[in-house]
Amino acid sequence: MEDFEELQNWIQKVNKEIDEKSIELAKLAMDKNRTYSSAMYWLDKNKPDVPHSYNATPVETFASGVVPGMFQTAKIEIRRKAFRQPIERKDK
Repeated sequence: MEDFEELQNWIQKVNKEIDEKSIELAKLAMDKNRTYSSAMYWLDKNKPDVPHSYNATPVETFASGVVPGMFQTAKIEIRRKAFRQPIERKDK
């Protein structure tokens, strides 16, 4: 059962790294742009496309599922940061 434990540890490590890379991706998008909406557009523009011939190999599944998910998670991080901003009000 030691091999199975090793696999579970590897999966946990990869999940943590994916989360960390998603946050780095959000930071990169915000560093490259001046507004939150531009950062989100940048992520949309740079998200890799799904392979044209899809055979559901592990690499294709990763490329078509995990990677776009990382870009989506990065957009959520940007949205959260933008939503924390105070509302600008004009005094009457």
